[in-house]
Amino acid sequence: IGARCGPPPVVQFGDTLTFSKDSYKSGDSVQYKCPEYYKMNGSSIVRCQNGVWDEAPVCLEPCTARERDMEENNIQLKWIPNRKLYAEHGDSMEFQCKSGYEAPPGTAMRSYCLRGKLSYPKCFRRGFCVLDESAMLTNNINYSVSSIVENGQTITFQCIGELKTEDNLEAKCKQGKISYPKCVASKTCRIDQDELHINDIILDEMLNSDVLYEENDDVYFKCKTGSKKAKGKCSEGKLSYPSCRAQG
Repeated sequence: IGARCGPPPVVQFGDTLTFSKDSYKSGDSVQYKCPEYYKMNGSSIVRCQNGVWDEAPVCLEPCTARERDMEENNIQLKWIPNRKLYAEHGDSMEFQCKSGYEAPPGTAMRSYCLRGKLSYPKCFRRGFCVLDESAMLTNNINYSVSSIVENGQTITFQCIGELKTEDNLEAKCKQGKISYPKCVASKTCRIDQDELHINDIILDEMLNSDVLYEENDDVYFKCKTGSKKAKGKCSEGKLSYPSCRAQG
């Protein structure tokens, strides 16, 4: 009880109003200040009590709306254009799109300062496309790079899982509209040993009975007797088999 304290706690960005001493008696106090635009969290007065200092305050960093960041996101300050603006921690800044640009639906144009960090909304040149999650799901495709596609930009989708495309997976954004490609289940064919027996045929020597054949693939057979060759085709998941069985 009554023990003295050493120098007061160091506060990042902050300072005491008086010069710090090496020793303070119990009951002494010091007062802190934060730089301009920094917000103090906690009591500015810290007291030495029986050899222990009270908890020191924290100086919370402000935010700056930087011209470069606003330029990259195609935005500007809504109320104070063409001027730097500082905001204390917890305060907000409101932005608007630059001329010729617009924000996707639901974009929050007001951002709050959180300890020196400011999240900027982003605007895009008019005519951009917003990818439709439900449309992509219906067409069994995805695109993981971004949900926004610039007007005139061509992107390449991916099929979900093992599905395959019916056409080209590329699509172009044209004035807010995009045509989605579609992926479907692969309609493959496998050799049926019973069909080989029924039709008196065998696979050509170069083919493997365990191979999966893709849609529209040709499959070559030959008769069990003789050297006559015939061709089958994989279509809609079914393989057509030629027959070498004698008629009648």
